Amino acid sequence: MTAYETKALNWPEVRAEDSISLDRFSLFLLRNKNAMECSKYLTKLEQPDTIQKLVMKLAFNLRKTWRCCIDHIMETERRSV
Repeated sequence: MTAYETKALNWPEVRAEDSISLDRFSLFLLRNKNAMECSKYLTKLEQPDTIQKLVMKLAFNLRKTWRCCIDHIMETERRSV
């Protein structure tokens, strides 16, 4: 497990009313993605179980929005996400 993955999975849960924490988590994930774009470890972060763990860091309403987006993509575009 890479340091990025460890830090991401150990990130505290983002509360619904805490927009600053959500911004920090978002920026961390973007930096993580950019840093690992050419790395063999990016595929670990793209694994469904890892993504599910990261989504669980989000507040309930954001997880609900995420699920709706995923359902829409799977239904309309007929592809996995």
